[in-house]
Amino acid sequence: MNAREFLQTDVVVVAIILYALLGKLADVSAQLLERLWLRWNPAYHLKEATV
Repeated sequence: MNAREFLQTDVVVVAIILYALLGKLADVSAQLLERLWLRWNPAYHLKEATV
């Protein structure tokens, strides 16, 4: 990452925020897909009841 070497902290901060947002998007997407695809599984419903 050249921004770190040239002390472009604004670019580094934007990159960190972008990675955080992409990680959150991936997490929410995985939870949504899990909820949709595992609706039929009785073990999944047991997990929901205990949480």
